[in-house]
Amino acid sequence: MTLYSNQIRERTSGAGINFGLNKLKNVVIENVSSLPSAGNKGRIVFNLADNKLYYDNGTEWIAFA
Repeated sequence: MTLYSNQIRERTSGAGINFGLNKLKNVVIENVSSLPSAGNKGRIVFNLADNKLYYDNGTEWIAFA
């Protein structure tokens, strides 16, 4: 799966991120057993219950396709 810079720009500190190549390097995704409340825009989690990757758009959790 490729995560593009426009999908992750809300949560960047520069460490391990190269926007010139649109790549994340050495990233650890937070594992959760159920989705927490939405409202932390840019947060990315992996839901262990359904084995899907989600991002928080500030209002709701959206599954990556």
